[in-house]
Amino acid sequence: MLKMPFSKSLLVPLIILVLLGSGAPPSPAGNKLKPGEVWVLHMSSNFLGNVTFNLSDATTSIYMEKLGLEAFGDEKMTQILICNHRDKTYLQEPRSEWEKRANKYKSKNKKTTSYSGYKVSKPKPAKVCGLNCSFVEVNAIRKDGTIEPQDQKKQIWVTQELETGKGVAKQFAMEILRVFAQLEETPKTGGVLLRLKADKSRKLVTMLDTYKIEKVKKSLEVKIPKGYHRVKDEVALLWGDDSSTGDMFGSP
Repeated sequence: MLKMPFSKSLLVPLIILVLLGSGAPPSPAGNKLKPGEVWVLHMSSNFLGNVTFNLSDATTSIYMEKLGLEAFGDEKMTQILICNHRDKTYLQEPRSEWEKRANKYKSKNKKTTSYSGYKVSKPKPAKVCGLNCSFVEVNAIRKDGTIEPQDQKKQIWVTQELETGKGVAKQFAMEILRVFAQLEETPKTGGVLLRLKADKSRKLVTMLDTYKIEKVKKSLEVKIPKGYHRVKDEVALLWGDDSSTGDMFGSP
């Protein structure tokens, strides 16, 4: 099986796991979109580089510029589509098939922690890009019930002011952001994640930040682009359609 760096080898499995996971509570509708309008959030991530997060009434997508990957989901989420825009390849599978692969991956990569849970502070009002937000701090709880002041500490900015689509698609891109912002082990906060700071080497570092939000008119749908060809698995999607590579989930 091909040995790959952590960041790339886990990329598609992480996307799939959050696509299939349960989402945060629905956000109250605000700043509603008109037909044909899309919210576009321009973000920077110290893991993914520049990220463009699109939200329409029925479709969402997240484009990770550094890797050339874009993941799409619609309101029913019967199909999950991930495109590699650099190689002009794609992988589209029924949700049920992705679920089998993700569960297999998850069973092989169970996390252990020395903490019993996490404490989330009461929300405080804040603003990011002119939007009203809730600001919270997260601290780990030690096994003896005391609060860990620094390790795994996080600061989170979340807005409830964006219309976030319908059905399962309402949460899928937000859950992807949670994973890459290292929020997968903390309580869900609801709304759209706009900024996150997390502990790195005993210092709070900005892991994800939104620097521009705009409402634009454009078509957003789960559709395979013209000229793109299908690849056989996740490894081929990331590394090229090479029959010598193995399945990222561990199959021969």
